[in-house]
Amino acid sequence: MVDIEGWNDPALLEQQYINEIKTISGNLINYQIISRQDVDDIPQKLDGFDYTDDSYLNCWNNRSTCHSPDIADYFKIITDFDLCGKRNRGEIDEVWMWGGPYFGYAEWTYAGPSQYNNFASYWIGTSCTKLLPIMGFNYETTYDNMVHDLSHRTEGLMSYAYGGWKYGYNTPPVTNQPDTNWDRFTVRAVHAGYTSLTPGCGNTHLPHNSLSTAGAGIDYGVATYVNNTCNDFLNYPNLTSAAESLNCSAWGCSQIGYFRWWFGHIPRYTGFAPDGKLNNWWRYVVDYEEATLAETAPIGWQDAPNTSICTLQGWACDPNKPFQPLNVNFYEGSTFIGSTLANTPNDPGVTQTCNGSTNNRFNFSLPVNLRNGQSHQITAYALGIDAGGTENSVNPSLSGNPRTINCSTNATPGPSPTSSPIPTPSPTYTIADLKNLILNYLMPQSPSDYVPDAKVNMLDAGYVIRWIGP
Repeated sequence: MVDIEGWNDPALLEQQYINEIKTISGNLINYQIISRQDVDDIPQKLDGFDYTDDSYLNCWNNRSTCHSPDIADYFKIITDFDLCGKRNRGEIDEVWMWGGPYFGYAEWTYAGPSQYNNFASYWIGTSCTKLLPIMGFNYETTYDNMVHDLSHRTEGLMSYAYGGWKYGYNTPPVTNQPDTNWDRFTVRAVHAGYTSLTPGCGNTHLPHNSLSTAGAGIDYGVATYVNNTCNDFLNYPNLTSAAESLNCSAWGCSQIGYFRWWFGHIPRYTGFAPDGKLNNWWRYVVDYEEATLAETAPIGWQDAPNTSICTLQGWACDPNKPFQPLNVNFYEGSTFIGSTLANTPNDPGVTQTCNGSTNNRFNFSLPVNLRNGQSHQITAYALGIDAGGTENSVNPSLSGNPRTINCSTNATPGPSPTSSPIPTPSPTYTIADLKNLILNYLMPQSPSDYVPDAKVNMLDAGYVIRWIGP
């Protein structure tokens, strides 16, 4: 179709898309193409129908001849190209499929474990043991439509992360659902009669100032000025509700300009918000499975060791349950060397990160057998806990790992302190005591008291000590 209809070169579009995502994510996301397969075919439909070259060209020139239902057989694609195997083995993170109108691709979809089967777009029953994102890109159009597809993926995953989407495309909004931070980000002027929230940034099709109620409408050129809190998300999670009046001139009134503006306000910070969600929403977008695992994972840091007392130190906490102290395990390589509890007082920065808990630091004394004057690389792992506070299998390595410690129990001792002389005690005996002493000497009570020569002209020092000393 590049030669016949003048469609775009997919390789060029890929590079434009990669560069764009890297820029709008603040250099967080840097895609790399590790493999490309050119397939001279149009995917078979889920019902078994298969276009030929001629029948597809007829469809392209006369849409009434196009096959319906249109959806491609993703199961066949996944199997034929071993996509789940590649994902399970860690060879790929996601798949981009190139096609055109009536190839039957979804803008974005997933294959993977059954627990995610309530995703808006999902394929159950594959051999994928990990979530596999599959993007359906159209090389008939320009790369800004690829960004458009990613924006829809963002909507789907963030709605799933927050358990719903109150202010989506239709009006009125979903009822009996609390306002989440995702709702605050996407609420629009059209919802003014249904909420006290100030409009946020909007959604893929409809910016904050759009009054459209149409689910499929696209409104990037609305010139009406409307107060919005989109820039407040640059302070995330410390939202202030500060608002300013903006119209489409904020993004140049174009599709790519809007997505640069919209994605530029997606939170991308470290740590957790008070609602328990990650402050970096991009993690949900690019690897939802890893992000949700991180929601339940403890966080922490291993500081530089205190070699003077052979101690490893740092902090660890579960931001969702920060007041329950965590156990921290220590390893040299794969060898377990001990454990301690992170329950000593924090500095203010750790307390803030741990959502108000004041006791999350640890101090671990290096085992004696490792205090041998040699260097040891020690890795610390925080032991995660589930919602009930029971330890689970989510035990991440702490930031700052590993730490090298070299200490010894044979350190050169300092000079010993000079002892003060003990004064000679003053005698406490009397003349009468001396008289009794001599009498006892002359008339001993036991044979052991006899002096060797039986003379009294001299007293044995030992004898005197025996009678007078303590």
